[in-house]
Amino acid sequence: RKRLKVEQEEIKQFKFEFFYKIRNSTGDDFFNEWLHIPNDKINLFLDYCEGNGFLELYDKEEIIIKDFLIKQAKKFNSIKN
Repeated sequence: RKRLKVEQEEIKQFKFEFFYKIRNSTGDDFFNEWLHIPNDKINLFLDYCEGNGFLELYDKEEIIIKDFLIKQAKKFNSIKN
């Protein structure tokens, strides 16, 4: 039981770090040029993605993550306009 709790805490930490690693690893240019998200909206966009299951991708390949972000950006951009 204690081991399960430790594993759950580790997953929670991975998910938390994942949010920041994505922005740092892809760079703002990815968000600006590919997703058409301005710098001042990147964190809002990532929060939007989090609400749509983004953190569940913390252990997936980069191509799957970017595909998810592209699809979410289309929805996000249609909402804000």
